[in-house]
Amino acid sequence: LSSDAFRQRFRNITKKQGSTYSESAYKLKVNLVEWMKGANAFGNCDKALEVVALEQFSSKLSEPMKLWIQDRAGVETVQAAADLADEYASCRGERDEVPPAKAGDKGKPWTAKQGDGAGMTAQKKTDCASSGQGSQNKQEGKVSGDSSKKSPFEARKPPTCYKCKEEGHIAIGCRRPRPALSYTTDSATSEELLSPYLFNLTVNGKPCRVLRDSGATMDLVHPDYVAQADYKGKCAWIKPILEDGSICLPVARVIITGPFGEVETEAAVSDKMEAFAFR
Repeated sequence: LSSDAFRQRFRNITKKQGSTYSESAYKLKVNLVEWMKGANAFGNCDKALEVVALEQFSSKLSEPMKLWIQDRAGVETVQAAADLADEYASCRGERDEVPPAKAGDKGKPWTAKQGDGAGMTAQKKTDCASSGQGSQNKQEGKVSGDSSKKSPFEARKPPTCYKCKEEGHIAIGCRRPRPALSYTTDSATSEELLSPYLFNLTVNGKPCRVLRDSGATMDLVHPDYVAQADYKGKCAWIKPILEDGSICLPVARVIITGPFGEVETEAAVSDKMEAFAFR
């Protein structure tokens, strides 16, 4: 059993019919000892005093305040409980349930102790009613005025896709097609860097610029240089450099003609090629 269970037994011990006073006293002391042991106060006079004082103090508190203090950790002294009670009262505005009686109210019936409220004249009641109505109207106007000003925390932003940067959806539901290949910018700097690898050759009888020694495992060609009869009826999986996954491209027969002669090979066909017709 918990220390609180022994405390309740200690407080509720009564002499049962047929038992002796010695038996009741024995049970009383046993429950007191177990209560102090559970509270780690057995054999410690100062700690035992704090336990008893804390119990008496808690018994005079309202039920919500007492439960709130019991939920706090480390409340082992009556002073700690008193500090928490003051904090609870200041935050929740709790007041004494029964106001202290005035010196002149002793011996008067309850209805006569209600102060000036029971003896107010009709004019005073009317003034209080009108004053209360005016303050209520002001309060309602303030609330309605505040409600028109929405806090930035109240307005929810629509979801934004991190892929296409558009609002209204997230990346998992994005329908914008992802680029299959990384584009090469047709600038003077790019031309200068790639000039050692650019050649003017003929692909399937059409002149075009060819990028050689690009490090790719398979050639790529633009569909403008491929006739319908050149398609082989199979596909190749190509993984672009800047993409996570691979893409499937059709494969066609290609004949390349240059200073080295004529070479027949296979190339994947992609319409994403802009700067070069063949790689």
